[in-house]
Amino acid sequence: MRTGSAEPWELRRDRLLGAAYEAVVSSVVITGEPGAGKTTLLSQFARTLLMRGFEVCWGVVDRSAATNRLAVVSSTPARDLTGSRRRRSLSTEYLATLAENTAKPLAIVVDDVHLLTPGAQTAVSELIHRLPATVRFLLAGQFGAVECIGDLRMMRETTVLGTRELRFRRHEVEQLFRDVYAEPLSKAEVHEVAWRTEGWIAAIHTFHSITAGRSGADRLRVLPTLASADGPLREFLAAKVMASLTDDVRSLLVGSSPLPVLHPTVCDQLLDRRDSDAVLRWLAGRNFFITRLDSPAAGYRVPPLVRSYLQAELTELIGTEGFSDRCRQVGRLLAESGLAGAEPESSGSASEPDAGMRRASAVELQAEPAAGEPRPDAWRRVAAAHGNLDRGRLAAALADYDAALAELPEGPARRACMVERQLVHAWASPDPVRTPLVDEHWARMLREALRERPARVAELADAADTADGGHALVGGVAELLCGNQERARVRLDRASRSATPVIRQLAQLLRTAIDRSVQPPGRGPTDPVAEPAPTEPLWLCRLDRAARALSGDAELLERAERLALECAETGDRWGALLARLAVVIGRGAAGQLRHRSLLSCIEEAMALGAGVIAAWARVALARDAAQRGRPEAARLRVEADAAAASVGIPLGMVVPASTKPLTPPSAAWSARSPAVSIRCFGRYELSSGGQPLRWQALRPRVRSVLRLISLRAGHDVPVETLHEAFWPQVSVESARRNVHVAVSMIRSILEPGRDRAQRSMLERRGDAYHLTLPRGSDHDVQRFGAAMAAWRRQRTSGPAAAVGPLRAAVAAYTGELLPEDGAAEWLVEQRRSLRAEAVTAATALAAALSLLSEQDGVVEAAQHALRIDRFHDPAWRLLIEGYERAGDSAAARRARTEYTEMLIDLGIDPID
Repeated sequence: MRTGSAEPWELRRDRLLGAAYEAVVSSVVITGEPGAGKTTLLSQFARTLLMRGFEVCWGVVDRSAATNRLAVVSSTPARDLTGSRRRRSLSTEYLATLAENTAKPLAIVVDDVHLLTPGAQTAVSELIHRLPATVRFLLAGQFGAVECIGDLRMMRETTVLGTRELRFRRHEVEQLFRDVYAEPLSKAEVHEVAWRTEGWIAAIHTFHSITAGRSGADRLRVLPTLASADGPLREFLAAKVMASLTDDVRSLLVGSSPLPVLHPTVCDQLLDRRDSDAVLRWLAGRNFFITRLDSPAAGYRVPPLVRSYLQAELTELIGTEGFSDRCRQVGRLLAESGLAGAEPESSGSASEPDAGMRRASAVELQAEPAAGEPRPDAWRRVAAAHGNLDRGRLAAALADYDAALAELPEGPARRACMVERQLVHAWASPDPVRTPLVDEHWARMLREALRERPARVAELADAADTADGGHALVGGVAELLCGNQERARVRLDRASRSATPVIRQLAQLLRTAIDRSVQPPGRGPTDPVAEPAPTEPLWLCRLDRAARALSGDAELLERAERLALECAETGDRWGALLARLAVVIGRGAAGQLRHRSLLSCIEEAMALGAGVIAAWARVALARDAAQRGRPEAARLRVEADAAAASVGIPLGMVVPASTKPLTPPSAAWSARSPAVSIRCFGRYELSSGGQPLRWQALRPRVRSVLRLISLRAGHDVPVETLHEAFWPQVSVESARRNVHVAVSMIRSILEPGRDRAQRSMLERRGDAYHLTLPRGSDHDVQRFGAAMAAWRRQRTSGPAAAVGPLRAAVAAYTGELLPEDGAAEWLVEQRRSLRAEAVTAATALAAALSLLSEQDGVVEAAQHALRIDRFHDPAWRLLIEGYERAGDSAAARRARTEYTEMLIDLGIDPID
């Protein structure tokens, strides 16, 4: 393959050029921190395309203009890419004409897209949307959260090369010094340079520039002080990184530099601030040398060179003694926070890595692997990940996988490690992202069945059934979650004959658990499954111990309770949840269902993203309350019905034929699928006749238009409103044309088979559009508003009359309004208003239930209010009162402590 030559001062990145073009992709996005070599790599891509016969147009920012307008340069020879060229204004018409009239394929290259003004970004996005699919785009910028990159990834097949891909591997470092710098390094020197710089080309080039001509020993002595001593790299970091940050952000980075890992809570305590988490998230999202680790407790990592520079800045600011005092303060805070393994650096030297890292380096240098082979440490990390996974410690396993991936070269081993990592991430995240690499893996599908729509997962599992029995296992679990025990048995029987031990053991365990759950209390199945062998994973052994409690045997229940505590203490959240559920179900079979324990399971299931488990737990609560004739039975029925509908559990299977429907016919939730269902709280969803509509296929901006119109269903939405919200930079005529195109696309999604002669749900009314929902439709925002209006009408009739509408309002508000649209101006005020209304509803519900002496409901409603607004004082008082009146003094003390901490966070003296 011809990849184009590199300039004399460059190393040709064949690894990256080949990875992109072997996949025959149409476009490339390059993102990375300053000094990562983005522009150099972009030039190499452009030269490669030129040699392959492309017409290359290079977009540049015209900084001489009052606003950063974008200009375009016609195709030039590779050697002139960085020279002065005649510029033309960037326009869709010009490039479309060029694409149509030239015999060559067209490529558009734009560097520093993160610096483009909104108008220039919109211009690039319009090119992406309107030019033919044969046109290739090459975009580079510091971070990917910009409009044109998002549109490119949505609209065209794209290869994304990020910070990790840009880092130089050891064989590239060796080649760079040998072929480009003409100063070859020994294996040990290559290893040390690659390790110290972490493959960051700006640091590697700086190291070469200040050590050229020196001996190997002299060179290596420079590495530890490369960023802390006065010199080119320190000047680069000061000019390219720190100068672009505000004083507040710089003070956080410099002041917290003694921390080996930046924990937001520790940074807040160390520097007496409250916004560390938000600032660190912002820095990580914009590739300012801050990397967020997967576990929330793990914090953020700063590369050693950058950290060394920040520590040198701090030492200049507060002196050597002050730096030593800061290190001691960090040590105390880490000890008090219980962050094991996160010790501060020795105060003796701000620039020398700790002794543990030096020892690890020495060990690795004794058996240096060949170029392209993984370090021994990579295999140790994979083994550690497997050990943590075996114990259910998913966050720790993810950290180990990330460390291993940083050392593994491209190849089958890295791919296998990536698959395992993504599967673990799916179980560790409450809302996992779908990725093609593992979407059809049985473990990923099993996770999805616990999250939502198990009936749909069962269909997908049947379609993807494989010989190993994994998808049969998924189908069995999904059918069980739909209430189809007989269908579940058939699939689990098939999976129990799998040749894969874990699949076989899981299927046998679940098959026996079904039998245990239908036996009389105290009796187990006649043919119990054998206990897992000691060689089986610990999580499987724990699951077996938990499942045995389903029989209701007192001794097994006690063992499962101890198991739940053991799992919670060791960080196995899934194990703890399943063990506690087994105890609750086992006791419930004997008529001893504990509502508070089940409510706790519901809260943990929602935190883990197991919405189907939480929904079934609510169904169990509703059934038990109805059987006991408890006063809250009607409310629990409504909540159970709503929970089941929200995760796609078939209502006919949830409600036994011998009982009344959980939702009365007149209630807002109907057992029949509404004509159209719109969900705006928590996340946007749109369905018709019970089937999700494919609105995600729309362009990003059109999706936003759809969400605005959906939110205001039943009301006119003026064209002017859509113009100002989504196309403020274009003329009125262009905006009207854009709105017309967007509405046409939305209609094709809402009513795909509609005859043009028929009236549309989304109709034009004068200079506005109006979405009319058919009879029987459901709109969660409107349902919430109706419930609040009903409460205000009945609030003078006493607490009993207020409870029903308030419960309906609390159940309807399932999260922030349209989180997909971020801080859009057209949304912010309504989101704030509805959020305040939701807090009012939950607090009023807690107060009403307190007057009715329903203390469990008081605690749940108050907690709901505080999840929405942690600083709502009345909800704190009701929560503490609810615990005290329920006799739970320990919980009351914890709540009082948290309330005091909240007041301190607000700067209020708790004594007052």
